[in-house]
Amino acid sequence: DGTSDTETRWSFADTAMSSGAFAAHLNNRGIGAGDRVILALNPGLDYIAALYGLMRLGAIPVPCFPPLRAKDSDRFLAIARNCAPKAIVIDSPYAEQISAIRDRLKLDGLDPDIVNPEHVARTATDVTPVPIWPTDIALIQYTSGSTGAPKGVCLTHDNLVSNCQALDRSMGHDPDRVGLSWLPPYHDMGLMGTIILSMYQGWPLVLMSPMHFVQQPRRWLNAITEYGVTTTVGPNFSLELCVDALGEDETDDL
Repeated sequence: DGTSDTETRWSFADTAMSSGAFAAHLNNRGIGAGDRVILALNPGLDYIAALYGLMRLGAIPVPCFPPLRAKDSDRFLAIARNCAPKAIVIDSPYAEQISAIRDRLKLDGLDPDIVNPEHVARTATDVTPVPIWPTDIALIQYTSGSTGAPKGVCLTHDNLVSNCQALDRSMGHDPDRVGLSWLPPYHDMGLMGTIILSMYQGWPLVLMSPMHFVQQPRRWLNAITEYGVTTTVGPNFSLELCVDALGEDETDDL
């Protein structure tokens, strides 16, 4: 709920186990190496488990916003038509929207499987990870589509590692680093600049839903204080929201 009262904690071992369960479930649904899979889960730990579960199979995740609004559905449809996914991993509350999208995709000869995270057995047997080469495609990142049809960029595993190394050099070494992000995991900074970076470097990352931040910007600042966060990131408008939401006498405890 945007506070520590309802937090869920995963260790790196928990994350590996959960991603293995996702990999086993997806593998049982016939998803394998080279298959493109749209990853449209809400921000959270299941998103990370599904991301790495797909990579364990050698499948190619395609991060995408869930189709909440009509504009989102149009972009989602354009991305699906372009990448021809074998499956779509999405939360069950979007069943109505995704059913309508699927019907339109069938007209184009596409019929992706729909996978909901609540159907993944957390005790599922892991699968043997598919060998990966640095030049293999790790994921496909699409543009926003605000000025035209979304365009996909194929990023290799070497691209992701190189990005992590560049950020590592820029940020410097900090053995006590604690990160925090409320950024959507569908964009570069929210996915590669925080989630993948923290997994690569091995420091803890506190995650908050973008919705919870926008509803109450102070939650971001509270979390920085409570978790001893040393590294966080946000665009200009997020700082402006904090300034607008807080008076000068409301920051003494931060």
